Amino acid sequence: MKTIFKIVFIPIAILVFASCQDVVQIKLDEGSKLYVIDAFVNNLRSPQNIKVTTNDSYFSDREAPPVTNANVVLVDLTTNISYNFNYTTKGNYTYSLTPTDTIAKLNHNYMLKVTIDGYVYTSQATQKRTAVLDS
Repeated sequence: MKTIFKIVFIPIAILVFASCQDVVQIKLDEGSKLYVIDAFVNNLRSPQNIKVTTNDSYFSDREAPPVTNANVVLVDLTTNISYNFNYTTKGNYTYSLTPTDTIAKLNHNYMLKVTIDGYVYTSQATQKRTAVLDS
């Protein structure tokens, strides 16, 4: 029984592990440039960041190209207060808070306005309470 197993299994294992591997190069179209806006603002008393970049090709191993000329404003629609974010580095726009202030207040409505090359991109959200963790 062992000899039959060796006669059948060993040649199959050799064929499986010795198979050829050809590298397939797939050429994809670059497509159009899209803007990626990653915004997460919370109620912590720390600098708030919004990242604005452009898309990159699918197989690219580099960091997404930053957008350095955007105008990023977060507007609290409930109190009509505007927070202007300033560019720091690598597509990050930062708003530094005072030690006693926060941006995201419970049940306030917010609108994010990002202006790039004359085009305005907006989004709206309402700040809800966080989930209570009980264990």
